[in-house]
Amino acid sequence: LMPLLGEEEAGRVEIPPADLEVTTMRAGGAGGQNVNKVETAVRVRHLPSGLVVRCQQERSQARNREIAISMVKARMLEAME
Repeated sequence: LMPLLGEEEAGRVEIPPADLEVTTMRAGGAGGQNVNKVETAVRVRHLPSGLVVRCQQERSQARNREIAISMVKARMLEAME
């Protein structure tokens, strides 16, 4: 379980967009027709470190992308400490 970062902590970790590989996929589990036809799950890979985070919590791909990037930043901050 990884806590989401606040504005102050998120500002401490800067990740260039070129260092991230973002892929989308269909989410699994309950959710009906939306889950079966829309790619809302997001996987973010930090290329320099090899860190991979997958998020399928929300119904929106954009929101899942934000959460996944926040999770990558949180893990990188944790690794730096």
